[in-house]
Amino acid sequence: MFDTPDLISEDGEIWVEVKDFSGIAPGSSTLTLSQLRKLFEGVRKGRHVYIAIVFENNVHLVSINKFAREIVLGSKEYYIKLLALINREIEEVILAKMRENV
Repeated sequence: MFDTPDLISEDGEIWVEVKDFSGIAPGSSTLTLSQLRKLFEGVRKGRHVYIAIVFENNVHLVSINKFAREIVLGSKEYYIKLLALINREIEEVILAKMRENV
């Protein structure tokens, strides 16, 4: 029913996966291994790929392309480590936004 990425620009050059955390506790599943693989397929095709973190009235973009130099093709172990790094960055953004609103 739902596909990754959520948004693709008209020219196909920009891919965005939207994660809405309004009202959701940090630590929730933020990005799946399957989604990460699909997003990196966009990176391999030369697309600009982002995760849009939506928290209350804020949107923060995390570039997936910055991790592209470290991709080991076909390495499931590496994807899992990378997934943890990206999810940690997403959580840090959410926690920072929560602190700003306190």
